Amino acid sequence: MNFIFFNLDDASNQWKPTPAEQVAQERQRAEQERQRAEKLAEYLRNQGIDPDNLLET
Repeated sequence: MNFIFFNLDDASNQWKPTPAEQVAQERQRAEQERQRAEKLAEYLRNQGIDPDNLLET
């Protein structure tokens, strides 16, 4: 017999992700943030700014 589990948040009646789905979403978010940071660092380098030494004067 196969069972299908549904995750439903009782308070809002909305679907909520399973723990595995939450991990996958967080990994995806972290990867997007890493790519965004790298893109910004590349832009700064192209402007002649060293992104690794922004706070040094």
